[in-house]
Amino acid sequence: MSNDKYICPICGYNELEEPAYDIHDCPTFCICPCCLNEFGYSDATRSHEELRIEWISNGKKWGRLGEAPPKNWDATTQLKNISHE
Repeated sequence: MSNDKYICPICGYNELEEPAYDIHDCPTFCICPCCLNEFGYSDATRSHEELRIEWISNGKKWGRLGEAPPKNWDATTQLKNISHE
């Protein structure tokens, strides 16, 4: 098992256990614990940008109910992890 961490293309969370898409660009159906989007489901009919705007407009909240965000978590800083090509 790899210790690699991956970045959510929607909210920029950089501790995903697996990538949003595999090497063949197929969704992995993993769920980001921060924005709660499931890759291959949430983004099947909406763009990452649309989902990001919705997450931001809803207050950039940590998604997992009953679970505290990581220590020193900051949503605004986290968004800088997304490459805007």
